[in-house]
Amino acid sequence: MGKLYTKYTKLKQENPNITYIFKVGIFYIFIDEDAKYINSVLGLKLTPLNDTIFKCGFPISKLSKYTSLLEENKIQFQIVDNNLSVIASTEDYVNSEEVSNIISTIKKLDIDKTSPIEAFNMLVEFKNILNRLE
Repeated sequence: MGKLYTKYTKLKQENPNITYIFKVGIFYIFIDEDAKYINSVLGLKLTPLNDTIFKCGFPISKLSKYTSLLEENKIQFQIVDNNLSVIASTEDYVNSEEVSNIISTIKKLDIDKTSPIEAFNMLVEFKNILNRLE
């Protein structure tokens, strides 16, 4: 977590008014003062990162829910993904994640074991997701 905290402190020095959300594995987390603030506003559970620093977060599957809550509470935030650095547009990032999930599902698909109805249902689901993103 040393690199993560270093990145956090650097970002906070550049813009202390932004709350940073870090993608870590299958979670998005807030750390240090941002975590304490989010805990006070949204009630996410604080857990120790080490003896002096706390974190709180949510699963990646709940990104849309929590970005909506942050917007409703007028909290300025940015998502930090180690693969992409700081994300400029949350909407673009969420769309990118959704499309990545679709691509991943297709790559893992075993065509020989997929029935026509399963394939059709998948296409309908993908179409609905993509229509939502427009």
